Amino acid sequence: MAVAMGLFGVLGVLSLTTLSGAIRMVTLIVLGGLAAKTYVAHLKRKQEEAEGTADEDNQKD
Repeated sequence: MAVAMGLFGVLGVLSLTTLSGAIRMVTLIVLGGLAAKTYVAHLKRKQEEAEGTADEDNQKD
């Protein structure tokens, strides 16, 4: 997760320094959307793991 977000940040900085005009904004919007999607997927996986652990604990009792 940290690596993915770091790479999105690097790509964002590179796009700021190398691109100009509308293509820069489009690129930043796409990168932001991908970063948000990655974060939501990470939260979902984390929640599913927590629920799976709780289910395993309940089955042991």
